[in-house]
Amino acid sequence: MRATHRHRSERGAAESLQLVLIWPVVLLATVAVIQTGLWLHGRNIAVRAAAVAVDEARGATGTTDRGRALAIDLATTAGLTEVKVVVLRIGDQVEARVTGRAAVIIDFGLSRMDERAVAPLERVPGR
Repeated sequence: MRATHRHRSERGAAESLQLVLIWPVVLLATVAVIQTGLWLHGRNIAVRAAAVAVDEARGATGTTDRGRALAIDLATTAGLTEVKVVVLRIGDQVEARVTGRAAVIIDFGLSRMDERAVAPLERVPGR
């Protein structure tokens, strides 16, 4: 009897190795892009909410309470959580500070947003 040796093809081994090495990198890059987008969105929400609060509070008929309420509504509707807004009229300026937490996939401690806006009070002649 003659012994037959069957040679196994190893062509697929290289492709499998490539997949094992490349896919984790591709997935990590994808998560990083999504994470960055979520962080930027959260930051933009906080910046816009602070600007809205200042715009409302600096007007001749605006109030800090109304500015605060608008900022909270905007921030929570747009996706921030744990939102806190402080609006102050100091001298001839208005300052608004918005803090909150952005929705992220993995929280590396960067989901906390803290943005500030400052503008001069509007002056109405004759008042």
